[in-house]
Amino acid sequence: MQYDFFINHCKDEKTLCAMPIYTSLKNLGFSVWLDVPQINVGNDITSKIFDGIDKSGLFISIISHNFLKSEWPQKELKTFLEHTEKDGQNSILPIFYKITKAEVWPTLPHLSDIAFESIMDENYEKWHDHVICRIVGKFFENNRINTEWHKLLVNFASKKIDPKFKIIMMLAERFIYNNENFALSIIDSYNIAGISIALHLSEQKEVGKNLYIGFNYLQNVANRIFHNNYSPTFHEMTVADIIAKFSFVDLFQNFSYTANDFSSILAKP
Repeated sequence: MQYDFFINHCKDEKTLCAMPIYTSLKNLGFSVWLDVPQINVGNDITSKIFDGIDKSGLFISIISHNFLKSEWPQKELKTFLEHTEKDGQNSILPIFYKITKAEVWPTLPHLSDIAFESIMDENYEKWHDHVICRIVGKFFENNRINTEWHKLLVNFASKKIDPKFKIIMMLAERFIYNNENFALSIIDSYNIAGISIALHLSEQKEVGKNLYIGFNYLQNVANRIFHNNYSPTFHEMTVADIIAKFSFVDLFQNFSYTANDFSSILAKP
């Protein structure tokens, strides 16, 4: 996909909701389709929008009272729903902006079975961190792996196969035992992603975009913990867990280790 996200909205919610979400996701490293930067004077608006939908992996739909009165945003949503029916995946992230589900579902009944986020305040600072967390979590959820992978990596490290991985294995072991302390786990996840990037660079290996995105997101949360005495939420901890596991898998796959390699090495006396 050319774009990680397509932001579907009506013009009334562009300034207070769509643009803040767009800016935050772009700053993390995501590719995001939004009409303002993508459509230039003289472009065919219809073809540009539907081309953006075709090339987007996830669809953020900001639904409001104004949205329900607007034909075009609903047409975009219907088009993307038709796409998801073909591939069988739920790739829509509904955000109910200053509107309740009881007001949305009669008009958009096809969303009644899809989990949504709710924004009831125009103040960006009151909802931003939570909403961005849920969007990032949705992006990474397809990379979720079994928690036993951590223990496998720690055991693998004990075999001392490759000294360069010693520090990240120490973090893996620490991560397992700190997963009830949200702040420590998020900081450990941040360190794991950062060290994974450093190991890639030290070996002149390309760092994947998703690893950079995960690191950037965790850096933002870690900064709030360090500087604002912030208490992270369960959802932030869950996203950190997914990114840490993604970092482990990405690291070892790029260094030519697989789950089969682990199993065969661990089976040795």
